[in-house]
Amino acid sequence: MKIKLVWLELIILMTLFFSVCGAETVVTIGMGDFTSHYPFNDYYTYTHSQQLYLASEIGSPGTITRMRWYRVNPDADPDAIGTTEIWLSPYHYNEFLTADWEDPGTLVATISDIDLVSGPQWFEVDISDYEYCGSNLMVSVRTQDAPWESPHANWHATDVYPLHYAKEGHDDVNLPDYMVYGNTRPNIQLVMEAFAPSTVPNPALVVNPQNAASDQMTDISLSWNSGGGMPSGYHIYLGTDNPPSNIVNGVDLGNSYVYTPTLGLGQTYYWQIVPYNSIGSAAGCPVWSFSTLSPISTFPHSYGFEEEQYPPGGWHHTIISGATGIQRVSSSIQPGASPHTGSWMGWYNCRELSNGSSARLSSPPVQRTEDGYNYAVSFWMYRDSGYSTRADRVNVWAGNRDLQGATLMGTINRSKDLSPVETGANGWYQYSFALPDGVTDFVTLETISAYGYNICLDDIVFTKTPEGGSPPGFAANPSPYHNAENVLPDVDLSWDSVDGATTYKITIMNAANEVTQVVDTSTPGYSYSAEGYDEQVKWSVDPGNEWGYASSLGSPPVWQYTTLPPNVPGPYPVPGTTEWNPSNRLLDWESLPGADSYIVSIGTNPGATDVVNSVPVTDTKYIHPTDFPESSSIYWQAKPIRDVHDYEDEWKALYTDPNQTPEYPVAVSENFDSSPPPSLPQGFRGISKSTTCGAGVSTDNTSTMSPPNQAVFYDGGDPLAQQSLVSDVILPSLRPWHATINFKSYLSSPGNPGSMTVQCVSDQSSNPIVYSQETIAIPATPTQFTATLEVPAGVPCHVAFNPSSGIGTCYLDDIVVESLPPDPPVGFKIIRNGMEFKLQWEADIGYFMYRVYQSETPNGPWILLDQINDIYNNSPVIECDLAGHLNDPAKYYYVTAEWFSPYAPIDPTDR
Repeated sequence: MKIKLVWLELIILMTLFFSVCGAETVVTIGMGDFTSHYPFNDYYTYTHSQQLYLASEIGSPGTITRMRWYRVNPDADPDAIGTTEIWLSPYHYNEFLTADWEDPGTLVATISDIDLVSGPQWFEVDISDYEYCGSNLMVSVRTQDAPWESPHANWHATDVYPLHYAKEGHDDVNLPDYMVYGNTRPNIQLVMEAFAPSTVPNPALVVNPQNAASDQMTDISLSWNSGGGMPSGYHIYLGTDNPPSNIVNGVDLGNSYVYTPTLGLGQTYYWQIVPYNSIGSAAGCPVWSFSTLSPISTFPHSYGFEEEQYPPGGWHHTIISGATGIQRVSSSIQPGASPHTGSWMGWYNCRELSNGSSARLSSPPVQRTEDGYNYAVSFWMYRDSGYSTRADRVNVWAGNRDLQGATLMGTINRSKDLSPVETGANGWYQYSFALPDGVTDFVTLETISAYGYNICLDDIVFTKTPEGGSPPGFAANPSPYHNAENVLPDVDLSWDSVDGATTYKITIMNAANEVTQVVDTSTPGYSYSAEGYDEQVKWSVDPGNEWGYASSLGSPPVWQYTTLPPNVPGPYPVPGTTEWNPSNRLLDWESLPGADSYIVSIGTNPGATDVVNSVPVTDTKYIHPTDFPESSSIYWQAKPIRDVHDYEDEWKALYTDPNQTPEYPVAVSENFDSSPPPSLPQGFRGISKSTTCGAGVSTDNTSTMSPPNQAVFYDGGDPLAQQSLVSDVILPSLRPWHATINFKSYLSSPGNPGSMTVQCVSDQSSNPIVYSQETIAIPATPTQFTATLEVPAGVPCHVAFNPSSGIGTCYLDDIVVESLPPDPPVGFKIIRNGMEFKLQWEADIGYFMYRVYQSETPNGPWILLDQINDIYNNSPVIECDLAGHLNDPAKYYYVTAEWFSPYAPIDPTDR
């Protein structure tokens, strides 16, 4: 589009200048001689700007036909502007409220070929006729693809600081997505033609609030635009009635486009704007409506981020700075946390936001019109010790949600090492704040990033409690007790009665802290049914009264218990248990392979059946129909009905009888203290010995290394110096087994990270066969390590320590080599043939003797019943005949084995 541009010589500059030529008027706004790059900026490829000119500066309505800006420099490139668009729009405020690019309104000119000629002169643009109806006027200009050529064009402007009359943005690559307030506003001339209406004006157009809008602030300003037809003024009607009249009834606003009424909370309002001119008033004007914020007026009032709409009605979320604000999430990382209750929580991403970034989440106003009550707000926040010095925090405010004149009620840092300090475990903590005196306040949670860990929030609660009293204390003595195990799925929850409590709120959660049930009860007890076995149940009790709940003063304790697994190892209860609850009527035992059913007998004496006499059951559980006798010893049996019982899981391989603690030989124990430095025990090579530890490690009795001597690898870079062999310890074996290698090691400097490879090798050569190995990272502090190596059958083996290349100085101490218990043999079972019984199991190479013990109780004492020698392992199956050893009461059997020691090779014929 080629626009005709006219240059006029400057006659005079004035703040408000009128020249009349027939019906045409020229309005000049601005007389400053400041130099500005705007509105036509050729210093950057892409620019945009918006300027505000007030109705009081413009004067009477009319039709704007042309616009002029004053060009300063005479020698600028006349073709340097690029493609330019100009918009005009009425504006309803006397200052820009934000620095954002706003809806520019009506496009009045598009210029793709500009001839600037020269300056200093007024630069005129012939625009599409624009009907100006007497409001403030926003002028928007956008320039794209401007060729960067000097000298550049400059324009006269007037200083408007600190008023927000101008804003601008620029970029060399893209249309800028930001703007900043400018300190100068370009001088302008508006060429206008007067007009006289011939018909009544059109109805006005709504701007703010939109029709049927909800949750509006009570200080909202109503605004509208001209609908055309040359209005000269407006009448307003406002009320809670429809058609509106009971608040404002036809007040003449002149040519104003804004009206700010006095409004109340939680109310629907109707309003109507009727334009008029010299011909008359507009016809068919619509009635618009809006509703103001509904206050929080019933208590307790809770918000837990569970609603899909975020923020919910009446709440307000604002990003003050940074890319993101308080988000609604189902989980958190850094720190890792699940919601306090439910499936959702609030989350502020401090980990990705720069220091000082902030956001605000404001509640609806809290209505406090009733005397004699205290009002408070509480919320839960996840706190831990990570990044303990990073002050990511939440400020809690009461007052205007823009925080102007608001009261800071408190600050909670994300790190529990910072104020307020919490000494408990990492997790959720609750914080409560009494609202200051007043009638209506917003509560705002302001999150502020210190570029540390993220902030997690949940369960915001507003409470109202009568003055002159206080909520009750916390509940205590839960049943089941905290961390109880093997609890029946159906259980009676109970706790001690709390003084002053008239109600108890029970919250039950699963292992993921998700609330599954909330129950109110007036008594300290509740019958709860878990979903099944092997389930973790978490629960808390919040005592309450007319002054509120204990949770308003802090966090009620959360207790937990675990229900029985599907098959309790055992029997359950464990034999010998005391203080058993008589109402726990479950007996449980391990499933026995091959058993189709069981016979249960229960008595108050061994072998007695005075409680239950041989009741058949097909499950591995029996629930007695009534409570067990109190203050009594209970004896019970569950006899399997089957021919073969496999007891493989009950196998124990010991060197002593079952009434003693098993002991396993130690192959070597070396602390390098047996000879003075620099000597080493026989069989060690490639290393030295030191009486001092590395830097920072004490050699007194508090040292974690055994003072005063250690083995030292001085040069990990030398392959020959890397290896130390325990040459005088040979690990022979007639069967494969596992050895545990315990040792302490550390590096002298954290600057030389490295590792230690522990090996089972064939010999002491520089290139042995490696049968098994384990590599362990070695830190810069003395640390105890354990390696597990597989020892093959039939070959002598040695233990080797090999530090990684470049490890620097590495210390080694307290070497202990010992074996793991042997695996149980296969097929340990009882076989019945009529009334004859045998114990049977499969023989295994390496075992040379088995002992069979008998007892009348599961826990002994045990009597040696038989000793079976199998020193050559020629028998594939070992049997022990129990004939003559079976009579009432029931007998229990225990089998141990001795196997060939790998540490002291012997001739089996000697045993």
